Amino acid sequence: MGFVLTEKGTDTYALEQQMKITYEESRASNLEFTTLNLQPMSDFHYNTDIGSINARAFPIEGAWTLAIIGILLIVASSINFINLSTAKATNRAKEVGVRKVLGSSRRQLILQHLSETFILVLVSIVIGLALAELMFKVVSPMIGLELSLVDIPRDWLILVTTTLLVGITILTGLYPAGIVSRFSPVDALKSSIGAIKSKGSLSLRRLLVIAQFVISQALLIGTLAAVMQNNFLRGQDLGFRQNGIISIELPEVDQLKTERFRNELRSFKEVEAVSAHLGSPMARTNNTGDLTFLDAEGVETEFNTNFKEIDESYLELFGLNLLAGKNVSKSDPNRSILINETTSKKMGFETPADAIGKTLEASWGPVFKIQGVVSDFNINSLRNEIGNLALLYGESSFYEVAISLKSTSANDISNVLKNLDKTWMNVYPEYVLKYDFLDQQILNNYEGEQRM
Repeated sequence: MGFVLTEKGTDTYALEQQMKITYEESRASNLEFTTLNLQPMSDFHYNTDIGSINARAFPIEGAWTLAIIGILLIVASSINFINLSTAKATNRAKEVGVRKVLGSSRRQLILQHLSETFILVLVSIVIGLALAELMFKVVSPMIGLELSLVDIPRDWLILVTTTLLVGITILTGLYPAGIVSRFSPVDALKSSIGAIKSKGSLSLRRLLVIAQFVISQALLIGTLAAVMQNNFLRGQDLGFRQNGIISIELPEVDQLKTERFRNELRSFKEVEAVSAHLGSPMARTNNTGDLTFLDAEGVETEFNTNFKEIDESYLELFGLNLLAGKNVSKSDPNRSILINETTSKKMGFETPADAIGKTLEASWGPVFKIQGVVSDFNINSLRNEIGNLALLYGESSFYEVAISLKSTSANDISNVLKNLDKTWMNVYPEYVLKYDFLDQQILNNYEGEQRM
């Protein structure tokens, strides 16, 4: 990642295109598919498609959702306070009557009630901030971030608390103050309940109760919908095998070591298949590039495509269905590729078989021949649509090995992990073994939703 300081008024899209052209002209290898994207720094925290420096981008929709929930909770609490204040107005009837008899004006009574409300809100905010700081210690481990009020800019904290103090005071104090100050001295001293009751079936108090009920129900329904959506994401079929697969990160690209490591893994009696590749189906280690297809009528179709470097065992291990053509081959690693159904349809073919033998020209030079079409599967989380994908053989990019297990019993997994550790020490003694279960990797894609 690099940083570019542009002059004011710069056409960033034109600059991005020029940078891509310059980068593609300067690359030494035709097998590099990395493309450049300009991203404003203001977009770092919220753009989940591109990501951020610390890979903790949070969607702006999620931030607004949390803000709206906070506002609704404040409004519901304020309505509750208003209803309690108006309900207790009868207890202050005599006090109001005496004050009016002694010469207090309605304005003075309103200011008195607002002052009392101001003090209550001020104390509540102080207690709320103290409780928030304590709760941060409970919440921080759950969301993986260290939270503290100290980290909030002082000016911003003062602005927010002042706005809340003034806003809630006016919201919760003005209506009860108006009711209390409206009592007539005679009725107030008589404690005439009827004099202070709201009249009409649709009084403001009733409307406030209805509003509070609606807010509460909306929050409950929203929570249930979020839980159901999260369960749907976690249980949806992604188009490839997930269970019983262990993904192992390779420390370096050494074809001899990789082949030796794969052969030793195949000797495990618990292992069903072994594959070396650059990224599992939903791994974020995709390369991207532009491909151009020229149809029989001379019409060009250009589209951006994700690339995955795989070996011959990739389709079998992950349970991917080859709809037409044949698998990739080590004998022709750089010019024959597989595409997914989406890409085939993008090129205008009615059936997968129609795409076999057609050629695609890459923006960085080489021309690829399509030798197979695989069924669609998710390469990103279910938040994104299935995009274009090309698979090709590429030993120079094998940074990962995956093994599929015949059984997911605790005993088999334990034996595989023990043997895996020994095999790793034989092949890569100077590196630390890093592995993960594929199904857990996939669940990590929805960690943000789970935390929400």
